[in-house]
Amino acid sequence: MDKSPGVVTVKDGADDDGYLQVLSGPWQGYELAVTRALGHKNMEPYGVVPDPHVVSVEATREDCCLVLASDGVWDVMDGQEVVNRVMEAAGEGKKAAQIAKMLVEEAVELGLNSPCGEADNTSAIVVLFP
Repeated sequence: MDKSPGVVTVKDGADDDGYLQVLSGPWQGYELAVTRALGHKNMEPYGVVPDPHVVSVEATREDCCLVLASDGVWDVMDGQEVVNRVMEAAGEGKKAAQIAKMLVEEAVELGLNSPCGEADNTSAIVVLFP
């Protein structure tokens, strides 16, 4: 099977949901979430930048945790709700990995019970600050 890109036709611009659709070529039918993509080197000719945007933030004494999570978490919980859940679990003696697993499980349950009934792209990393 020929895996070379050949000619690829991509829809001009992303849909309202942020997805870029491949209309023809070997990747026909695929979609790429360009509004949140870190980049895909094979899609660079079509406007997807393969270099991530990086921001450095210095933690302060007031910061209690760092949560890196995918849209599956943020679609069903806001930032304060996530922090509240993390700190409550930490107060119960749970470790960061256990809390991350709990967040993902709760986000999946909330997503499946939401009007859209989806629990897509759900992952989380939790770092607890001393």
